[in-house]
Amino acid sequence: MDQTPLLGSPANLESYIQEIGYGHYQRKLFILCGLGWLIDNGLLNAISLILPNVQREFHQSLAVSGLGMTFAMIGLGIGATFWGYLLDTWGRKPVFLSTLLLTCIFTFSVGLTYSITLFCLSTLAMGFALGGNLPADGTIFLEFVPREQRSLLSLLSLFWPVGQLITSIFGRLILPNYSCQTDDCQSINNRGWRYLFACLGLFVLCAVASRRFWLKMYESPKFLVSQKKYKEAALVLEQLAQENGKQVQINPNALVGERMEETQDFHVLFEPHLRWTTILVWLIWMLTSLGYTMFNAFLPVFLQRMGSVQEAYDNYVLFALCGIPGSVLGMYASDTRLGRRGTMALSTFGTSLMIALFAYCTAPFWRIAASCLLAVLQNIMYGVLYAYSPEVFPIPVRGVAVGTASTLARVTGAIAPVLAGSLIPVHVTLPLYIASFSLFLTGILMAILPIETR
Repeated sequence: MDQTPLLGSPANLESYIQEIGYGHYQRKLFILCGLGWLIDNGLLNAISLILPNVQREFHQSLAVSGLGMTFAMIGLGIGATFWGYLLDTWGRKPVFLSTLLLTCIFTFSVGLTYSITLFCLSTLAMGFALGGNLPADGTIFLEFVPREQRSLLSLLSLFWPVGQLITSIFGRLILPNYSCQTDDCQSINNRGWRYLFACLGLFVLCAVASRRFWLKMYESPKFLVSQKKYKEAALVLEQLAQENGKQVQINPNALVGERMEETQDFHVLFEPHLRWTTILVWLIWMLTSLGYTMFNAFLPVFLQRMGSVQEAYDNYVLFALCGIPGSVLGMYASDTRLGRRGTMALSTFGTSLMIALFAYCTAPFWRIAASCLLAVLQNIMYGVLYAYSPEVFPIPVRGVAVGTASTLARVTGAIAPVLAGSLIPVHVTLPLYIASFSLFLTGILMAILPIETR
C-alpha cells in the first residue's frame, strides 16, 4: 500500500481527486452506473417490444397502446425534474440508491396490469423512478474520477445497447412462444409480455442488490464541498484513497478555500456566459428525444410491418448487437480533434441519414445494413451527448441543468409515440422521415454549441 500522505498539499479538490486516481472504487462505480444505463434503455425497449401484444390483448388501436410509452416518457420527465432537484439538495448518494429500488418495484407492477389504464399508470410510475437514473449515474461518476478518465463517461453508453440487447434476447426467447398473433386474443394465450417484465424485474433486483452490497457508496466530495461540509468531504476523500490502496490524511481546512460556486439558483443557467449553451443543450435533448423515440419506440412494429414476426425479432436482436461498438467509437472520437461537439454533430447527421435510408430502401439487405449503421451512429450520438451535458454546467446546478434537459426530452419523447402511432396507419414510413428531419436539425444545433469540454 502506498503510504505517502497527501496532507493537503494539492492546490484544490480537483487535485485531491487527481492524486487519489482511478482505482478499485471507480471501476466498481463504473459498472454500477453502467447497470443503471443498461436498465434505463432495456426497460424502455421492453415497452416497445410488447406494444403489439398489449394492443391485441386490450383490443386498442396502435395509437392508444402507444400511450404506454407516452406515459413512461411523462414519468421520466417528472422524475428527471424531481430527482434532478434532489441531486443538488438531498445529495448524489441517496438518489443513486433510491431510484433503482423504485424502478424494480414498478417494473414488476407493469406485468401485473389487466387493463390499458393500469398499464399506462404502471409505465408512468416506472418512468418516474427511471427518470433520476441517468442524471444521477452520470453526475456521480463524473465527480469521482480524475479529469483524464472523464472520457469514460462516454463509454458508459456502451451499456445502453447492451440493455437493448438483453431485452431483445429475452423478447426473442419469450414473446414468440407465449403471445397472440391475431386480433382475437385472450389474456391466457398472451402471457409473454408479462413473463418478459417478470424476468426484467428480477434482473433489476439483482442490480439493486449490487448497489447496496457490492460497493460501499460514498457521497460525492464535490457535492459536500458545495454544501460547505468540509469535514465530511475530507473523510470521504480519505476513505476513497483507502479503497484505491493509498493511505492519506487530508486537512478539512484545506478545502475551506475551495472555489465552488455557492449558488443553486436556477437563474444562473441564464447568465450571459451560460445562456446560449443552456438553450442549445435543452433544444438538442428535445429534438434528439423526438427523433430517437419516434424511430425506436415503434421499431418492432416497423419490422413486423416490413416482414414476418419471426424475422422482426431476429432483426431486432441484430440491431441491438450492432449498436455496441458505437459507444467505444464515441469515447475515442470525442477525444480527437473532433471533440465532443464535432463527434455529436457528425454522428447525429449520420443517424438522420440512416433513418431516411431505412425508410426508403425496400431490399431487405440494404434495410438491415442501414439499421446496423444507424445503431452504431445513434449510440455515438447519445453517448457523447450524455458525457457533454454534465461537463458543460457548473457543479452546484449540474443536477438541475441535466435534469431539466432530461425532462424536456421526455416531453417530446412522450409526444413521439402518439404521433408515430397515428401516422403509421397513414403510411408506415411517414414517422421515419419526421424522425430523420428532427435529428438533422439536432445536428445543426450541436455544431454551433459555443463551449467545447474536451
